[in-house]
Formats: sequence, structure tokens, C-alpha cells
Amino acid sequence: MARRATEHKVYAHSKLRRLRRERGMNQVDMARALGISASYANQIELGQRPLTASVLLQIAKVFGVDAEFFSEAAGDRLAADLRAALADEACGVAVPAVEEIAEAARDHPEVARALVALHHRYRETAEQAAALASPETGQTLLPPAEPHDEVRD
Repeated sequence: MARRATEHKVYAHSKLRRLRRERGMNQVDMARALGISASYANQIELGQRPLTASVLLQIAKVFGVDAEFFSEAAGDRLAADLRAALADEACGVAVPAVEEIAEAARDHPEVARALVALHHRYRETAEQAAALASPETGQTLLPPAEPHDEVRD
């Protein structure tokens, strides 16, 4: 029986690896708990094989996570945020291809989240610096002078 071309495959290797590590399991223990071969578990974790519906349900049962845990919506949002951060001209580099950004967000979500957070902090700091340097604000944005500074001036 041929598979439909529109069938969506779920590759959740980084999420599965994170779940396994959080539970202190090795691949053999995980495979045994899921009722799959260690070889198949390894291939799933390496992103070489997609999760089947039955394995996905077994993972949800064994690890106590909702099947939505493997939803790609959060990954898509993370990829969009990462693309926006990398597209900032302050980065000074060419924006990687959409596929590369999506792969980075999917395979290394912790790194992608760190880069997005770093970019947000950079932007906030740049805006604060611009406000401090702007004579148009009409506000004293600098901290009040200390008495010993007043005497020296």
C-alpha cells in the first residue's frame, strides 16, 4: 500500500533526546520502554527516521507528555523569531536560508532560544543607549550626579 504524498512526517529527534536525558535514560532503556529496537530508537534520535503514530502515542504514554508536545507550531514560531533576529542588520551577516534556520531551530532549540533572547537584550540595550544619547528627549536620563562630582565640576 503506497503512502500518500501529503502525509506529514514528524521528526522530533531533539525533543525525544531531551525527554530521554531528563529522565536519566540511555537509548537502550528508552527503546525497551517504548517497545522498539535500540537501532530504531537511535535512528529516530539522529533524525534519520520519522516518528510513527504508534511510537508517538507510546512516547506520550511512557514519558507522560501530551502528543501536542511534538507539535511543530512552537518550532515554527522559534524559527520565525530566529530569522528576525538574524535578519537584523546589526548582525552584519547574510541571512541564512529559510531551511537552514528552520533546521537550526528544530535540531538545536535551546541554542536558537538563546540567540533570540540575546538579540532582544541587544535591541533593548541599543534603544536605551539611543535614548541616553538623544538631546531631543528633554529628560534627564542620566543618573543624578554624586556630591563629589558636583564639587569637581
